[in-house]
Amino acid sequence: MTLVELLSQFTGKKLAIGPDGSGTNYLATNLLSMNGIEPEEPPEAPTELWEMDDEEATQDLLNGKVDAVFFMADSASSKLMRKLLHEPGIKLMNFAQADAYTRRVGYLNKLVLPKGAIDFGKNVPDHDITLIAPSVELIARGDLHPALSDLLLEAAKEIHGRATLFQGRGEFPAPLEHEFHISDDATRYYKSGKTFLYGYFPFWMASLDQIEQTVDSMKVPASFADQIYVLRGHVGFVRARLLERKTTN
Repeated sequence: MTLVELLSQFTGKKLAIGPDGSGTNYLATNLLSMNGIEPEEPPEAPTELWEMDDEEATQDLLNGKVDAVFFMADSASSKLMRKLLHEPGIKLMNFAQADAYTRRVGYLNKLVLPKGAIDFGKNVPDHDITLIAPSVELIARGDLHPALSDLLLEAAKEIHGRATLFQGRGEFPAPLEHEFHISDDATRYYKSGKTFLYGYFPFWMASLDQIEQTVDSMKVPASFADQIYVLRGHVGFVRARLLERKTTN
């Protein structure tokens, strides 16, 4: 099998690039374009870009209908990845130019899938594999209440800070210590359970409702759909934590 370390090696192949409007599709088409691969190419070397979800792409890869599939770590399950990487002839692409990509594209990060991470006994993969992935950003309005802002940060740490197949514990979001600071107001609220639960609970719940209403009314490009989904997840997590604390105190 030919070792693939450059995206330009996929010229003339059939590629599954995620559903139209998805973050996977947006990233895949941009990366391929940076390597001179466009949806419409000269007839002597046409590259076919197929828009489909992860499950369909997985089946087509296993059946030989496509040559390669683009996956995003936050959408492709660990179970799916393990299934694929146990299949003979299917490999993860090692991004030999990962450092260059992260310098050229500010929202990309370099990741390493360690040797044996998929299967210790069968040593899958049999070497460290370098990958690239987009970062997750949490952006809030400047007039958002400091304590609510800190709760959203807590949600981001809870959701994205856990160890996964593709990252170590606490690796993302980072560098939290330098980019975010717990406010004095929030510190006082954390020390006072009654104030936290009864003094500000209605205000925070109303603020979360307002955030959701604002998000629902926003018109954003389809390529940002994944980010909107992540934001909704953060809001839902914070609401659940607030309700949990109110119930237990």
